[in-house]
Amino acid sequence: MSRLPDLAVRPAAGLLLQSAAVLALAVGAAGLSGTAWRGLVLLLFAPVVEEIIFRRGLQEALLSRRWPRWQANLAVALLFALAHWALRGQVEAVAVVLPALLLGALYGRWRRLAPCVLAHALMNGIWLLAVPTLP
Repeated sequence: MSRLPDLAVRPAAGLLLQSAAVLALAVGAAGLSGTAWRGLVLLLFAPVVEEIIFRRGLQEALLSRRWPRWQANLAVALLFALAHWALRGQVEAVAVVLPALLLGALYGRWRRLAPCVLAHALMNGIWLLAVPTLP
């Protein structure tokens, strides 16, 4: 079986990474246009923070409690969609279900955070190109 290199972010490192990302965004926000800010959030901040919370946090907690991979993935994908519904509305909630399931399958397979963050950023980049006018 082929495995990806050990790219997992440990919880303490994840918290440090999240704090650094928040600080970097706060410092850089003053000089960014709306489009640049949106790109930074969707390509860097959201993938890192959301994957730390939903994969390394929730999905890992369910897996460590011996939930089957598919059940943990489905539960987390639905919670991810619910969070997007609360923040962005029904259309985005429906739109993130399949990508969330794919990211969850990726995490369930290797239990590494970095591939999920990279895939999430790639999906958000496609979203930015496909729907440039939506907030």
